[in-house]
Amino acid sequence: VMLSSNALVDLPEGEGSQWREFTSTRWASSASHLYGRPVTSSETWTWLHSPAFRATPLDMKAEADRHFLEGVNQLVGHGWPYSPAGAGEPGWRFYAAAVFSDHNPWWMVMPDIAKYLQRVSFLLRQGEPANDVAVYLPTEDAWSGFQAGRVSINQVMPALLGPDLIPRILDAGFNFDFIDDRAIEKVGIRYPVLVLPEVKRMPPETARRIEQFKQKGGIVVEASRVGELARLYTPDFATGNAAVGFIHRKLADSDIYFVANTGNQPVRANARVRIQDRGGEWWDPESGRVSGAGVAGSIELNLAPYESRVLVFSKNAVVPVAKTRGGGETVDLSSGWSVVFPSLTRAIEMRELRSWTDDEATRFFSGRAAYEKTVTVAPEFVQSGREIVLDFGEGSPVVPQSNSRNPGMRAWLESPVREAAIVFVNDQRAGVVWHPPYEVDVTKWIRAGKNSVRVDVANLAINALAGQSMPDHKLLSLRYGERFQAQDMQNLQPVPAGMLGAVRLVSR
Repeated sequence: VMLSSNALVDLPEGEGSQWREFTSTRWASSASHLYGRPVTSSETWTWLHSPAFRATPLDMKAEADRHFLEGVNQLVGHGWPYSPAGAGEPGWRFYAAAVFSDHNPWWMVMPDIAKYLQRVSFLLRQGEPANDVAVYLPTEDAWSGFQAGRVSINQVMPALLGPDLIPRILDAGFNFDFIDDRAIEKVGIRYPVLVLPEVKRMPPETARRIEQFKQKGGIVVEASRVGELARLYTPDFATGNAAVGFIHRKLADSDIYFVANTGNQPVRANARVRIQDRGGEWWDPESGRVSGAGVAGSIELNLAPYESRVLVFSKNAVVPVAKTRGGGETVDLSSGWSVVFPSLTRAIEMRELRSWTDDEATRFFSGRAAYEKTVTVAPEFVQSGREIVLDFGEGSPVVPQSNSRNPGMRAWLESPVREAAIVFVNDQRAGVVWHPPYEVDVTKWIRAGKNSVRVDVANLAINALAGQSMPDHKLLSLRYGERFQAQDMQNLQPVPAGMLGAVRLVSR
């Protein structure tokens, strides 16, 4: 099976979120772009953040954004394990770790997560793909190296391309598709740049077509010269930060860029954008809110860890430039909360915010708790023209670690709200918190004088699982053999839960 085998299917699908490496995800989306398929799907979230029930909403977003950067616009989520009523809570678990069902307390924000995924998926189906670079896949070299039991082109392709080729293309400010001999024959080379890795074998017809491409002004770059790519062709979207990725779609009257920070550190940089003749707007993929992005050519980036935004260039962009986050007056809300655990019929006064796991009664609790307090604000704090946000603080970066037993991924950031929250101000639903920046705009609901604030917080089901004894599968294994091994279930421990950060009202 080669890349162009996807021309025989209606819906190419890939797997793999390693957006800076060779993946079958990019293999599938490349085929869609080459052969005019409007939708590319991916197997998403398999093996996400082991062990079972440990995956968070932020983990979901971090991986989904990587798939979007690879050209995917339909996510096939894994998974929702069947669990009979008699299994209790948190129910049967999926061997591949992540559990996206109402057995996880944070399910209350799943509609908001789904809306984000829906908006981005829809947006990335608009217009046409606008990748500049085609990377030639040495299919003949892959075939020539086949051995008994090793007959997969896509599995040997990473070694044939090498570890540095893809990162160097991305770091130069370009996005790319793969292309193979059959596609060159059927649809031609419709990219301004063709990159050739170290190739030993190539069909004569492919070589002839590449030569014709060069004669017509096409740029052919050998792998050893990819570092010079930005000198040969103007970069599309260059940031100088390897954590920032983009995917570009071109419409008749506008250009759309999905931009994502894939790292656990904030990014503040200027992006050099090829488009020069149109204004830019930031579109919030969750709320749909539009704000100005400044003059085309150089765009200021201010991205929180794992934050994503949509940048749109059009001749009708007239929105003024958005204000930079930060500054302003604050009201500290980090103490004096009344906390109610409805399912436990338990209510406590929390003078200082702490994890539920610090109390023996809630150490292994998985569910929801309502944090409530009354806040008094001065009239000048809510004066006209100011934006007021409820700020939960910054996340805590975690040092990335590799795990050879677990091929999946996670977000290397711990939230100040473990793991999701819904905010109510004066009995009005103001918004949700499940990813950076951990804040909710409450401008429409806050008023001078006394205000009631309630934050419903939900944690992970793994805490309840950690308080239970694990089932013994020895008899099953003796009868049927050991069909699989559950991930990282040897020493389960509850993880921090609840509101943990420095909570503030900020007027700016």
